Amino acid sequence: MSLIRNLYRHWRAIALGVVLLSTSAINATAQVKVTLAHAGTQLMRLPLYIAIQNNYFKEEGLDLEVVEIRSGSDGMKMLAGNAVTFAAGQLIDAVNLNKQGIHTLGFVMLTQRLTNSIVVRQAVANKFKSMKDLKGANVGVTGVGSGTWQFAIFAGTLEGMKADDFNFIAVGAGAGVIGSMKAGRIDAMSYSDPENLQMVKDGDAQFLIDMADDATHLKILGESYLNNQIMVLNSYAKANPKTIQAFSNAIQKAVVWVNTHSIDENAKLLHSYPAFSELPYDQFLVSVRRTLPSGVGKSAIITRAAFDSAMRLPVAVGVLDAPMPYEQLVDSSFAEVASRAFPVPGK
Repeated sequence: MSLIRNLYRHWRAIALGVVLLSTSAINATAQVKVTLAHAGTQLMRLPLYIAIQNNYFKEEGLDLEVVEIRSGSDGMKMLAGNAVTFAAGQLIDAVNLNKQGIHTLGFVMLTQRLTNSIVVRQAVANKFKSMKDLKGANVGVTGVGSGTWQFAIFAGTLEGMKADDFNFIAVGAGAGVIGSMKAGRIDAMSYSDPENLQMVKDGDAQFLIDMADDATHLKILGESYLNNQIMVLNSYAKANPKTIQAFSNAIQKAVVWVNTHSIDENAKLLHSYPAFSELPYDQFLVSVRRTLPSGVGKSAIITRAAFDSAMRLPVAVGVLDAPMPYEQLVDSSFAEVASRAFPVPGK
């Protein structure tokens, strides 16, 4: 019996070693250069910044360059044209490319709660008490066809409105959002923290729909939602599985870090990221507290529940006549391997 136990332990040790070796196989080689299209530094991509700040991509043998673009839809154009390796974005971005016959997959989930909210300009807030009131108003989005555009339309459909009822203005991401609101170029904005919260705190806007509120999120979308993911062309994933695995490992390590550190510790590390460091820390901390802990799951796996919740939106706004299947838009195998190699303690 002791011989059998010893053989079992030996076999288990070898098996574990193979798994860990396979998940870090790229580490022994030179750094692989990869690029990521990214529309503005937002907390819906929180694990990405944790991974960058903690050098997890370098640990996994990747030299990651973040390429700033105007909107998620612009990022997908770059991905389709092989101008970047990866793109961070929402499910609708993958839907739009797949509709064009360009097979694109999401392979890791960054956040599992929709952080996109609707704010209205303070000077005209008394005119806009519901989405219906925004009929004919100038509504800012990062770009037409983007996730922010999709959410504004979806929120309107809940009150019987259509896309044509809004006058959408593409303002891009980041500083362009706040500048457009302050200048009075837009009456409302579909965006997320920290910019939305900053506009509210500065007295430039009010929340019309605040998806950081748990009760509001549950009422509109349910418990979970595929808010932001990393996407890649299927052809690249097939040709470079070690690179996809390395990227997945880095994100999963970040998920573990998020789950094993306090919200304050998360905020401090995130605030050291260049784009966040410009924001007042106290205000930024409030935004992080509005995102965690519910915004990040215990693994980077794109769950079916989160996918199904997110798929409701492109159908509701008319981008799709019927839902696309999970298997067409998601490859969870890399995140599954990473979550086994780097589990959240006590999970």
